[in-house]
Amino acid sequence: MELREHYRTSVMNALGGYQLLEQQLKTYLAMYHDAVRVLTKGQLHYGYVESDLQNWPLGRLRSTFAKTNGNDQLAKDIQSLISHRDHIAHQAMTALYDQSIPDQNIRAMVEENFITIRKIQEIQGALTNEMEQVITVFKRAASGPGA
Repeated sequence: MELREHYRTSVMNALGGYQLLEQQLKTYLAMYHDAVRVLTKGQLHYGYVESDLQNWPLGRLRSTFAKTNGNDQLAKDIQSLISHRDHIAHQAMTALYDQSIPDQNIRAMVEENFITIRKIQEIQGALTNEMEQVITVFKRAASGPGA
């Protein structure tokens, strides 16, 4: 595979990873809101529904996640990735169309993108663990008292 094509693939994989992370945060928050509704059993108004989250940007999803989850390190890790996403996208616009960028710089950007992809995957794993905790609470609450 030609170096710039390899770079293009690394950019697409990294940006695709961000999209998957965004969807995973939406799923987490939707599950969390459902669990809160079940736990409060209609005693308190709680109007958040999944459709509210669909147009939220990644930054807002992260800040809401940070307020609904006690894993401060995970929220910080997500924040560090968010700030890097724009860098990848802007860098790609230049690197893919400016043929004067040296190959060694392109190689370094490919490596940087793969490091980012690995970080996204690690965060997705940690987020999956947090989702499993919400599912456990939700099932316990849905099964009734004393469960």
